[in-house]
Amino acid sequence: MFSDISDVELDTIAQKSAVERYVKEKSIFKKGKIPKRIYLAERGKVEISENTFDGWKQTVTMLTKNRIFGELSIIEDKHAYGAEATAIEVTEVYLVKAGDFKEFAKIASCGTLHVSCAGLYML
Repeated sequence: MFSDISDVELDTIAQKSAVERYVKEKSIFKKGKIPKRIYLAERGKVEISENTFDGWKQTVTMLTKNRIFGELSIIEDKHAYGAEATAIEVTEVYLVKAGDFKEFAKIASCGTLHVSCAGLYML
């Protein structure tokens, strides 16, 4: 997600992030909740899922180390998360507040910081 950034820029991102730990089967965020941050999995495994129209849980993807999630709702200025994120095992994530992420994106549009949704991972 962030590529070709200087150590100073990386330090700025690190200073504005926090670490949170989730136990196995703990909800990280629920579909329909207001998106307030993006997440970077540091360790563990995260399931992104949705419920089908007939009530079945459908796994969209499984994420591991260095995978970013929750960012699309913020990038697209949605008012709610479109899926659920659950820790499948003990999981540690870095959190970046939505406002800080948007500030990083402004820097990116100036050509300093490169933000991409294509890979959804941190290089």
